[in-house]
Amino acid sequence: MRSFREGRVSGDWDELARFLVEGLVGPQMRLVEVDDDEAAVVAAAEAVADGPVLLLAPTAELVERVVRAVGNERFVVTVEAAEPVQADVGTVVDLESPTRPEAEPAPVGIVQGAVVKPGGEAWRKTWRAEAKQLQRELLWLEQWPRDTEVLDKVKAERERLDEQARADLERLEQQLTDLRTEAALAEHAIAEIHEERERLAAEEERLAGETAEPRAEAGRLQALADGAAAEAGEHTRTADEAYARCVALDQEAARCQAELQEARQAEASLVQELAKAREDLPRATEEAERLNGAATDAEAEWHTRYYRLKSAESALAAQRRKLTLGQRLHVSAPPARVEELRIEIKAQTREAEDASMRARQAHEAAERAVVQHAGLVRFISEGGSGLAAAQAAQERLTADLTRLAAERETATAAHREQAQQAAEAVDVATQAGMAARQAQQVAREAEEKLAVAYRAHRDAVAAAEHAEQRAETAAHQAAAAATELERRRAETESELAALSTEIDTAAEAEARSRENVRQICGSESTEAHQTKAMARIEELSGFLEATEFPLRLLDKAELVCGTPETIGASPVVTTAYDTLVVVGAGRLNDADLLIGAVHARNWILMGVSDQAPPKYAEYADVEANERLTQSPFERAIT
Repeated sequence: MRSFREGRVSGDWDELARFLVEGLVGPQMRLVEVDDDEAAVVAAAEAVADGPVLLLAPTAELVERVVRAVGNERFVVTVEAAEPVQADVGTVVDLESPTRPEAEPAPVGIVQGAVVKPGGEAWRKTWRAEAKQLQRELLWLEQWPRDTEVLDKVKAERERLDEQARADLERLEQQLTDLRTEAALAEHAIAEIHEERERLAAEEERLAGETAEPRAEAGRLQALADGAAAEAGEHTRTADEAYARCVALDQEAARCQAELQEARQAEASLVQELAKAREDLPRATEEAERLNGAATDAEAEWHTRYYRLKSAESALAAQRRKLTLGQRLHVSAPPARVEELRIEIKAQTREAEDASMRARQAHEAAERAVVQHAGLVRFISEGGSGLAAAQAAQERLTADLTRLAAERETATAAHREQAQQAAEAVDVATQAGMAARQAQQVAREAEEKLAVAYRAHRDAVAAAEHAEQRAETAAHQAAAAATELERRRAETESELAALSTEIDTAAEAEARSRENVRQICGSESTEAHQTKAMARIEELSGFLEATEFPLRLLDKAELVCGTPETIGASPVVTTAYDTLVVVGAGRLNDADLLIGAVHARNWILMGVSDQAPPKYAEYADVEANERLTQSPFERAIT
C-alpha cells in the first residue's frame, strides 16, 4: 500500500488496483489455471523465456522445483531467508515490525533479512563462454604482432637469400670466366710451344747436317795423316799410340763427367729428404734424454720408498718379537711404537705404490721417446749412408777426372816429345794429325750443339704435354663450374619460389589477424581493448572461483525467484522487472501478491482453482467473507 501511495508501482497501478479490488483482468495480466503444482512448474518454465522475470511461489520447495526446471538455461538467482521467521498458520507477520528478531551483520552475499545466491548452471556457462570468447580475442590480439613478425622475418630471409644467391652466382660466373681464360691461355701456350718445338726440330735437323761435314773433314784429314804416318813408318807409330791414348782418356773423362752429374742429382734429393729429420732429431734427442732422466729419478724415488717400507716392516717385526704374551693375545695394549710403525708402514706402502706408478709411467714415456729417437736416427743414418755414398761417388769421380786430366797431360807431353823426335820424318803427318784433331774438335762442338738442341727439343715436347694437361684440366674445371652455376641457379629459383609461397601464406595470415583485430577492437586501440578484456577475464574468473555471490550481479539475473517472505525481507530486490510470474497463485493473499506485483510491468498468475490462502488468527472474530477466504487469483477466476 505504501508503494501505491508513493507511486512506486512499476506497471499500470490502476490496472493492478482494479484487479485487487474488483477482480478485473487487464491487458498486462494473464491468468493460467493448472491442474496441480507440477503443471504450474512446467508452465512457469515456459513463461520465463524472455526479459528479466521475478517469480513468486508460496513455498521454498516450489521455488526450488522451478529453479531446477529452468536453472540450466537461464541466469537464475534465488532469494532465501537469512534466518527462520516463525509464524502460526493464518498469522500476519509484519516483516518491518521492530519486534522482528534482528539479524547479525552478514558478509558479502548476505543482507539483512535474506540470502542471495545463483541457481542452476546457466550463469556459470554464460560467464565461462564470455571468458573463452575474451581469451580468443586476446589470442588474436597477440597473434597479429606474431604474424607481422613472421611476415617481416620471411621477407628479410628472402632478401638475404636473394643477396646471397646473387653473390654466389657472381662468384661462380667469375670462377667460370677465370677458368675459361686459363684454358684459353693454356691453348695459346700450347700453340707457342708447338711452334718452338717445330723450330727446335728444324734446328736439330740443321745441326745434324752441319755435323756431318766436320765429321767428313775430320775423316779426310785423318786419312791424310794416316798416309803420312804410313810414310813415316816406325817414327810415327809411337806418336800414333800416344794420340790414341789421349783419345781414350777423353772418352773416359766424358763417362766420369756423366756419372758425376748423376751423383750430384742423387745428393740434392737426399739433402732435401733429410733436412726435416735433422731438424727434428735434436728435439727428439733432448726429449729422450729428459724422459730417461725423469724415469731414472722416478725409479730411484721408488727404490728409496721401497727401502723405507722394508725398513719400517723390519722395525715392526722387531717390535712384535718384543711383545709379551698378553699383548700378542690382545689382552693388554701394545706399545705405542707398534701403532706408530703400523701407520708409518701404511703411509710408506701408499707412497711406494705411487712412486712405482710414477716410475712405470716415466719409463713408458722414456721408451716411447727412445723409439721415436731411434727411428729418426735410423732414418738419418740410412739417408746419411746414401748421401755419403753419393758424395763418395762424387769424390771418386772427381778424383778420376783429376787423374785422367793428369794422364791426359802426360800423354800429350809424351806425344809432343815423340813428335819432336820424329819432326823431320813426320812433319807432314804431324800437321795432318793436328788438322784432323782440329776437325774432330769442330765435330765434337757441333755434336754438343746437336745434343743441346736435342735436349731443348725434348724439353719442349714435355712442356707441350704439360700445357695440354693443364688445358684439359682447366676445360674440365670450367665444365664443372658451368654445371655448378646452372645447378645453383635452379636451386636459387626453387628456394625463392618456396619463400614467395611462404611470404604469401604469412601475408594472408597477417591480413586475417589484422582483420580479426579490427573487428574485435573497432575504433578502440588494441592496448585499451586488451586491458579491458584482461580485466573482464579476471573479474569473471573471480566470479567463477568465488564461494560468495556478489550482490551487484543481481541486476544481471534473468530470473529472480523467492517466496513473499524472502522477497519482502530483501532490500536488494528493487529492479523493475518485465514480468511477474506467480506459481501457486491460489495460495497467496493480496498482501503476498503485492510484494512482487509492485516490481513488475506484466503479471502472470498460475494456480489451481479452489485453493485458499492461509487463515489469519487476527480475523477469527470477523464474519467470513471472500477477502479472507479467497485469494485474488480465485476471485479473478470466479
